[in-house]
Amino acid sequence: MGEAKRFSVPRGRERGRIRRAAAWAAVPMLLLAGCASLMEYPVAGQEEVQAYLDERLGPLQELHLDSPVAAFDFSLRAADVTLGPEQAPDRVQLDLAGQAELALPLGGRESAAMQLRLRGLPDYDREAGAVYVRELELVGGEIDSRWFQGPVTPLARPLVAAVGRYLEENPVYEFAEGSATGQLLSRVPAGVQVEPGRLVLKPE
Repeated sequence: MGEAKRFSVPRGRERGRIRRAAAWAAVPMLLLAGCASLMEYPVAGQEEVQAYLDERLGPLQELHLDSPVAAFDFSLRAADVTLGPEQAPDRVQLDLAGQAELALPLGGRESAAMQLRLRGLPDYDREAGAVYVRELELVGGEIDSRWFQGPVTPLARPLVAAVGRYLEENPVYEFAEGSATGQLLSRVPAGVQVEPGRLVLKPE
């Protein structure tokens, strides 16, 4: 009889590499299986959404707006995100703070600090791999100047409209272009929901 063939058994680092490769190869199948079985997929936490927005709110930092009271320039100074606040657990909440420079009817300008609280519903665009905020509404606001302190409603309307238009066209979060996760999830019909402190995708 001829000499029996001997098969080598992977050891040490080689065996570890094989296990890791097998694990990564299984990730797409597990992800798709999870979606198929109606398991939720966490998209992003509140800190991730906050960081994403902080880098993309430049167009809102200097706005020229008209209101029933007066024309004014608005400079956005801060936008704080809350996902699923206690009063509206299915909403994305934005707390905006900025400075308004009002053109007075009789001439001159007046500076006023403005704070607005806005809430909207998240909307997932599967093809773009992005989450938007729609149906934005004003739920509270204040203005503070030398001559007036109180509700900001008349001045807020054009500002809320401008922020709403911006968020209609610009996501509050999106998967990295070309990412494996984004490509896989784009094949699964899903909707986004807000849970306290995070956004999740749930297959439809």
